[in-house]
This record gives sequence, C-alpha cells and structure tokens, in this order.
Amino acid sequence: METKTIVPLIFIFLGLFVPYWPLALCGVLWLAFSGTWFIVLLGALLLDVAFGPQTGTFHLLVLPFTACAALACFARLLVLPFLRPRLPWRI
Repeated sequence: METKTIVPLIFIFLGLFVPYWPLALCGVLWLAFSGTWFIVLLGALLLDVAFGPQTGTFHLLVLPFTACAALACFARLLVLPFLRPRLPWRI
C-alpha cells in the first residue's frame, strides 16, 4: 500500500473509533480523490454499517458515506481530464 491510501485509512479508523464522523468523511473523500475506488467504496460501506441508520433530517439518506464516496469518485472522473495537462505531477 502506498502513503496515499494508508493515511486516509487511518483517518477512517480514527473517525470510527473516536466516533467523530467528519474525520471519517475526510478520510473517505481523501481516498476518493486519490483514485482508490474499490477501497473507498468498501470502507464507506463499512462506515455506514458501523454508524447505523441516520436520524433527524437525513433519515431518508440510507448510505451517506457510500453516496458521498461515489459522488467524489464520479467528480474525480469528470475533472481529471481537464486537470491532467495543467499539472506537472501524476495524479
């Protein structure tokens, strides 16, 4: 595993054990934008199962971490062709 996947996984596990969901969401978004789609979708699905069903306003959103991860992966797919010629490093 590379550093680009280890550090966000630490954020996800800290967000799970602390339970502070913005920390876990930061790790999910970091993984999604780094391009590890299978790991981020699996981790987000596990976070959704661990945190349980939503209450309050967001009770209709069944899998919020997975939906956020899927949207971030899709956004990376759409934006990456426009950024590749302008960035000097490989993404």
